[in-house]
Amino acid sequence: MSEDMKPTSMMARLLRGSAYLFGAVILLNLTISMLRELWWVFLIVGIVAIVIIGIRLWHRFRNPWDE
Repeated sequence: MSEDMKPTSMMARLLRGSAYLFGAVILLNLTISMLRELWWVFLIVGIVAIVIIGIRLWHRFRNPWDE
């Protein structure tokens, strides 16, 4: 430990850890609620991405010398 850092007390570390855990739980809750509300957007984006990848692969296999 360097000289300029003070050792933190057990209570300070406990409170900091509890605050981090509380923040993580809140963020997890918000993320899950967002996914429940917007699942259809992610589904549409995934389908569009699969279609684009399929078209690019089809074009590459159909025209192997066009790169």
